[in-house]
Amino acid sequence: MRSLTISRFHYHGILKHGYFNSILGQKDCLQTTNGYNYIALNDDVWVYTGVTSVSGDQSNVGFVLMNQRTMETKFYRIEGAIEDSAMSSAEGQVQNLGYRATFPLLLNITDEPTYFIALKDDAGLVKKYAMVNVQKYQIVAIGDSVSQCEENYLELLLSSGVKEEEKDTREIREISGKITKIAQAVIDGTSHYYIMVEGSEEIFDISVVDFIDVVRCETGQEITMEYKEDERANLVMSLETGGRKSQRQKETDTQTEETEQNTEEMEEE
Repeated sequence: MRSLTISRFHYHGILKHGYFNSILGQKDCLQTTNGYNYIALNDDVWVYTGVTSVSGDQSNVGFVLMNQRTMETKFYRIEGAIEDSAMSSAEGQVQNLGYRATFPLLLNITDEPTYFIALKDDAGLVKKYAMVNVQKYQIVAIGDSVSQCEENYLELLLSSGVKEEEKDTREIREISGKITKIAQAVIDGTSHYYIMVEGSEEIFDISVVDFIDVVRCETGQEITMEYKEDERANLVMSLETGGRKSQRQKETDTQTEETEQNTEEMEEE
């Protein structure tokens, strides 16, 4: 079934303007690339492959998605590197290890068409993962896990200027009260304290790296926090325990005072 669906599109791309055009002028003639992969969508399995011109250049004009059950075909015009080029880019990042790239999956990462590639050793075991930007295949991220690979890829998109970091427009709120519950956890190697205060059902996330004073907190203690709302736990921006401001908050207040002082001096001039 897979070979049938790919062959149908291959013939359509070459013969859509007639047989003689496919031999002579070859106007708008397209062909599928060397490989293919599968995507599961809505309880159906779809075959996808890249589409390139018959001239044999090293770029795609788009991708085609074909339903193996219904033969429904969708074409997405996305220009970029062919799969072979992306695989070579990924292998180049680990050439000292000799890993080989599998045929990529096509993913949408923050609205960026992206090749996702597994890198295997000689025994066929997956050792690393790679993400390669389709349109700028020099942007290659490598990771030991899928999540680490995606994190590295997102950082590359920002540092290369492909994406701009979204501004945090969440309102800063303040809450005061006695601690009713406190628990500690380690997230990505960093200690966090999760606190609940009297009169609120919200959970507040406090990083020890940012607020070392949180280690002094205990149940029944009065605290004041500034925070931004988040899905799982509100992110604490400042912490005041028993009249003591955190070092981070002191630095923030000092910077604010200096900014205000500089503004006043400029206005006087």
